Amino acid sequence: MVIFRGSVPHQLISNSFYKRTVICLDLDDAFSEQLPKLSSLLDFSWIPKDTYCSFSLDPVKYHQLDELCQTLSQELELKLAGWERMSLSCVLQVTVLLQRSIEGREKGHVTTSDSFESKSALVQKCSDYVCSHLGEDLSLKTVAKTFSVSEEYLTRSFKKEMGISFYQYVLLQRVAEGKRMLREAPDVSIADIAYSLGFPSPSHFSRTIKTFTEDTP
Repeated sequence: MVIFRGSVPHQLISNSFYKRTVICLDLDDAFSEQLPKLSSLLDFSWIPKDTYCSFSLDPVKYHQLDELCQTLSQELELKLAGWERMSLSCVLQVTVLLQRSIEGREKGHVTTSDSFESKSALVQKCSDYVCSHLGEDLSLKTVAKTFSVSEEYLTRSFKKEMGISFYQYVLLQRVAEGKRMLREAPDVSIADIAYSLGFPSPSHFSRTIKTFTEDTP
């Protein structure tokens, strides 16, 4: 996650392919004059003025932010009744989530970019392995055997460093990829998506999606 003001010159470069979501807020003087009470709710004093703020979100917060970004995108695209209020609501929730993450980082309560880099090699390699093998057997037993560690040690390490269990991490990654495929590949059946992500059945995929998003595929 990278946050900066529009006045800060910037260029983001990645050495590998990645997907990103960009939210740009342009709140001019007219906005403040027309909606003075609402504009006071959009407090950005916590964002550095002359530099940027970069940190990593834990899987749970990442999932929350992903949901908000998707909702915001849909509201801006469809523009159904009340879309302005829903959009503003999403923006407010995003800013609060990020502000709390930054304040928590400063108090040592969340994963920062520095601490993320110092994450144990085991957890880093396992998380990378999971993301690149979502359609394969990712049971705790199989992955522990792959990295020559005990199941107890692997799940304990994940819980300590990621804040969630290994099983939950696998489900979160599969759900995130499933949501991406549902959005970007509308011609692919739910069954094909489910099986390609390692779910035993379409119904299991649907139940898992609903557990994390409170909605069906």
